[in-house]
Amino acid sequence: MDIQNILLGSPTKMRLLSALMHFQSSDLGERELARIAGVSVTALRHAAKDLEEISFLQKKRISHVQVWMINKNHYYYPFLVKIIRDLNELPGYQKAIQSLLIKVLGETLLVNVDKIYLFGSVLYKKDFSDIDLGIVLKSAAEKDKELFLESFFKGAGDFLQKFGKNFEPHVYTSKEWQKVKKTPLGESILKGMLVYPV
Repeated sequence: MDIQNILLGSPTKMRLLSALMHFQSSDLGERELARIAGVSVTALRHAAKDLEEISFLQKKRISHVQVWMINKNHYYYPFLVKIIRDLNELPGYQKAIQSLLIKVLGETLLVNVDKIYLFGSVLYKKDFSDIDLGIVLKSAAEKDKELFLESFFKGAGDFLQKFGKNFEPHVYTSKEWQKVKKTPLGESILKGMLVYPV
């Protein structure tokens, strides 16, 4: 059995494994896991079954929900971790994030955005964390912030499919930002990479 091919020879399996790595502390059902990974439930089940056959995945039932977990004791687990880390070393990684971010948000969301910063561990190529975004809105209204977040998360699957990570938005109204920018978190955001406007 070609274990390397089973692990790496399918985009569906890589998406599944990336999603599981990022939500190891959560017991996600197959439907939710498929949504996060950006694949169909049927495709997920086929991929999970192949990975279960080589003992890379294990399953358990919580109530009536079947949950999949990565077997961290598997011989190949450290190698898969390294592969994901090495992906962060590819040239233009941050610029690729920038381009996809602007594409996904589109003009509808960007019209109310003052600035977007990429900050945190992704700038230092540390893996297995979400991609942190500091987003400052032009509006001071809380309802505009809620509408932005709702629309943002509708396109969140595109980020995971392309980068194997979730984007974690730290969104502030213009009024909130005046206070936050003086805090340690605000200082960290301001030290990050400005990705909008460009």
